[in-house]
Amino acid sequence: MNEIVKYSSRIEAALDRVEVQNKLTRVEYKICKLKNGLKIRDMEEEIYIKNIGMSIKMIASIVGIKEVEPEDTYQFQRFVKMYYDFFTIDEINTAFDMALVGQLDKYLPIGKNGTPDRNHYQRFSMDYVTKILNAYKKMLSAAVIKAYQAIPPKKYVITEKEKIKNQNALIDSILDKFIAYRSRGIRPDFLVNQVVMNLLMEKKFIDKVPEVTEDAIEIAYKSILRNGEVINDLTKDKIIKDRNYGIKNDKLNSLAYKYECSLVVQRWFDEILEKGLDINKLLK
Repeated sequence: MNEIVKYSSRIEAALDRVEVQNKLTRVEYKICKLKNGLKIRDMEEEIYIKNIGMSIKMIASIVGIKEVEPEDTYQFQRFVKMYYDFFTIDEINTAFDMALVGQLDKYLPIGKNGTPDRNHYQRFSMDYVTKILNAYKKMLSAAVIKAYQAIPPKKYVITEKEKIKNQNALIDSILDKFIAYRSRGIRPDFLVNQVVMNLLMEKKFIDKVPEVTEDAIEIAYKSILRNGEVINDLTKDKIIKDRNYGIKNDKLNSLAYKYECSLVVQRWFDEILEKGLDINKLLK
């Protein structure tokens, strides 16, 4: 049921989209569409009892149960309200229709003869009811997930205002790093190095982004060994193992690239200090 509850609200509107419809079979589309009705949990008690009573008679007639015991009627009303209240009445009815024609066979338990067990043995027992409704729930969950995965991802377009805001935040970060380097000798280090490199290239402060050298990899590796990098033990062990066997490790290369970017910015800072340039004017 978790998948049904988690994804249902999103797929209700998406079912009208061609991309979603093309991914679903006719039956999958039908049962997803049925989710749009009034849930049993939202029905008034009097209306629920009336509707579920009509369902019992209709289901019994369709599946060939000649007589439904009063106790079975009561238990059916109770079970559905307690364990399947996320369904609509239409879904309850549809589940038994689909079971009858074999559309739930893939999700039903296997009987003694090796075939899907949809037999009722002339009793509207809760064993029969639950195996049908559970099979329908499994099929619905699979269909809902399939529909959800077919929804095209939202395309986010950054506005000019957001671009300016992000640019200003990046410049402020570079200025803070410059002040820290000038006053305390702290090596410049950024969370997103590539963005900084792109800005420096855009303003023609550097000719190209740095390449990862073996020296940088060795420096990053030694930093890991002395616990100079914030990584978990599993990642550290994997890096050490790969290094010992001469295997390329993406995390180690990423740390080495981070070091190379730091050197590029540090050299640029040195040039600014040596020439007495105004970094604020350079970045504006």
